[in-house]
Amino acid sequence: MLDYSQCGPQGEPRVIYVDVETKDGKPHVVVLAENFEEFLQGFKSKDEFPE
Repeated sequence: MLDYSQCGPQGEPRVIYVDVETKDGKPHVVVLAENFEEFLQGFKSKDEFPE
């Protein structure tokens, strides 16, 4: 999801994944990228992987 909690409505949000199925019942936040552009640049073509 896009996380606006640190940048506010006018800033550039981080891209995060929130794991809610944890042993202690507390959500665990994983930062995937510091912004959406960085997130998109992390994608790779299927041709870069072996069959």
